[in-house]
Formats: sequence, C-alpha cells, structure tokens
Amino acid sequence: MERDKNVTTFNIQTKKYDISRPHYPEEIFKFLSKESPGTEMVWDCACGTGQASKSLIKYFSLIKASDINDNQIEFAYRHKNIDYSVQDSVQTTFPSKSFDLICVSQALHWFSSPDYFKEVDRVLKNKGLFACWGYSFFKIAPHIDKIVEELIFKPIKPYWSGKNKLLWNNYADIKLPYTKIPVPDIEMSQEWTKLELINYIKTWSAFKRFSVGNNTDILSSFLYEVSGFWADGNKMKVTMDFTFYCGKK
Repeated sequence: MERDKNVTTFNIQTKKYDISRPHYPEEIFKFLSKESPGTEMVWDCACGTGQASKSLIKYFSLIKASDINDNQIEFAYRHKNIDYSVQDSVQTTFPSKSFDLICVSQALHWFSSPDYFKEVDRVLKNKGLFACWGYSFFKIAPHIDKIVEELIFKPIKPYWSGKNKLLWNNYADIKLPYTKIPVPDIEMSQEWTKLELINYIKTWSAFKRFSVGNNTDILSSFLYEVSGFWADGNKMKVTMDFTFYCGKK
C-alpha cells in the first residue's frame, strides 16, 4: 500500500522534529496512570521520537514504543525501560492482552481504521485503557494570528493531507473504541520565542511539502511582519487546539 506523502516527511530532519515539537502537559500522564487498571506495560503507538514515552515512563514500568518511520526511532529519546521497534500499528508482533494502556499521541488520523482498532483490541488487556490525543492550529494574539493566517496558513493549505482534517474535527469522524470516560480539560500551550515557533512550523508535513520547489520564503516574511511587536528572545504564549479521548475496554 502506498504511504501518504505527508507521512513520509516525518523521516526528514528528524532530529529537528524531536527538538522543536511541543511538550505534552504532565496532567495527561497523571490522569492516565490513575485511570489505567495497572501500570505494568504501555504501548506508545506511532511514538515518533518518544515525546509521550519520556513522560509515560514516569508512571508506568515498561513502554513498548513503535513507529513506522525508522528515522524517528533512530533519534528517539532513550531510556532503559522504553523498548522501541519499527512496525506498522495495524499489525504488530505484540502478544495478545499485553497492555494496561494503549496511547496514540498526535498520530491517530494517519492510520485509524477497523483493522487498527482490531489490533488494539487484540493486545489490550481486559479493562485496559485506550487513549488518543492531538493538537492542531494555534493562537497567540489577534494581530499575530492574522499575520500567521495570511502569510503561513493560506500558502501551505493545499499541501495538508486530507487525513489532517480528522484531527481538526477533534476525531469526531472516527469511530473510537470502548466506553468513553470523562477526561480533564487540558490546555495545550507553550511559551515560545518567535524562532521557536518558526522551528515548530518547519516540522509540519504541509510546510515540508510546500518548501519543495517553492522559492517563497514565507517564514522570513512572517518574522519581518511581527518584528515591531515581538522582540527577539521574548516569549509569548502559544495555545493550540487540543482533543483528548479515553475509552475503557
């Protein structure tokens, strides 16, 4: 099966991806550890470079972290209790009924399917927990948001995968498994300089595809437009749209 063109971009500049992606609020992992029937083993599905694994390991004994992109695994955060593997989430080598918790952070929209959820059901323990979450577009301040919309969001819009729309719609179009349980209201935000924000945007699959063969330097234009009211080195709060789902088997 041909892979989505946007998915293949995650094997590009992977080290920068690891450094520049936002950190998840600790509240997510505290909540999962309390709701999970046990804390022995977790599958961090489509783990990337281990952004979730590095927090999960504070609350769970062993993390089995997998991703289909080998470069992501190569540059992943290392810990003696995180076991990484390169494999497709739809069909894994994990034994049946292995995991107390299965989580998918910032990735479910790439591979959600009946076959994937069948695999989840196979490897999740009875009364186990399935959790997924993701973030999308951000807001900073109205005058900056307007510049972002015109100079960044609009030019790269044609380069997004259709699968990103599943996340933008808070996974409402995905038939999620098990009995939904209430989750805390999580704020996904970062305190970033404008250069940190730029480095984050460079990790977007749509931006990488836009940049191939396109000579328009939209990020430099953005930096110029905000230079009068966002000084170099100053941090501003960047708040992202966020969705969080948990279901108990």
